[in-house]
Amino acid sequence: MRTQTVVSASALWGLTLFLAQSACDPHDALKDACRDHNDCTGGRLCASVAGAAPACVSPSATDGSVDGIVLLPPVHCGEVWTPGTLTGPDDIPPLLVGKWQRCGGGEPVDLPSPFEFAADGTWYRLATQGDGSTVRLNGFGQAGTWQVDSTSQAGTAGRIMVYFNDAPGSYLSAQVSFMFSPRVMQLDPALYSLLP
Repeated sequence: MRTQTVVSASALWGLTLFLAQSACDPHDALKDACRDHNDCTGGRLCASVAGAAPACVSPSATDGSVDGIVLLPPVHCGEVWTPGTLTGPDDIPPLLVGKWQRCGGGEPVDLPSPFEFAADGTWYRLATQGDGSTVRLNGFGQAGTWQVDSTSQAGTAGRIMVYFNDAPGSYLSAQVSFMFSPRVMQLDPALYSLLP
């Protein structure tokens, strides 16, 4: 579920000033570290504002939908993990859809990172290319379908079933929960952040 927040001009000016003061060091090594979301300390998160290079911002700017601010979870997203409340099973599909990479938590479930949950109810393992882009894999055991358990109740977690294409009846039943901004998914017990 995506929320919209209205930001006043003075708040946006304050955020712009803060970004100017706290932007990542222009040296290549530190720019790379910010892009990997590791150099933000003191509870700050790495963010891209209006498509600009990522910079460390205070957690008071929490809504990724405001004025082009896209907050990026740290590589170790367990540092900021706080699950949001789901109102029921209909909340899960729009939060689930996307390309995911492991960023923390326990050992991952049977879906090796990275993978994609597509809006049409299919899933794919992803292969990372040299330029950082990803391609879907369709081979044996590398794709299938997913569906939300319709008996999921309101609360911080729901349940999904992930079906594999390598054997009839082969599936994974997993608990799933989300942090909304930045969007992080826990697919028990691993944590995943979105790939661009």
